[in-house]
Amino acid sequence: IAIKKCPTGLKNIGNQAAPLISIFPNPTRGSFIVNISTGAIEDAQIIITNMMGEKVNESVIKTNNETQIQLNVPPGVYFISAVTKSDSGNAKIVVE
Repeated sequence: IAIKKCPTGLKNIGNQAAPLISIFPNPTRGSFIVNISTGAIEDAQIIITNMMGEKVNESVIKTNNETQIQLNVPPGVYFISAVTKSDSGNAKIVVE
């Protein structure tokens, strides 16, 4: 029996990875720094929602740049969505 070589794994379907969202400090008391890392500097729409899916904050920031955000919300877990022209990413932040 002859065994032929079979390709495995996934092909790279794009040159850019999804945006990497860095948050510091996390957990926070409401004020934190967010940095959206992408392959090029571009606008990113940031939407922060609570556990119920309700929008608590929305802004547009530049990627590859540290931006301070102030949340005036009760303690809990919140979700950050970052959307650029070409991609999107998500992260979680805890407010103490």
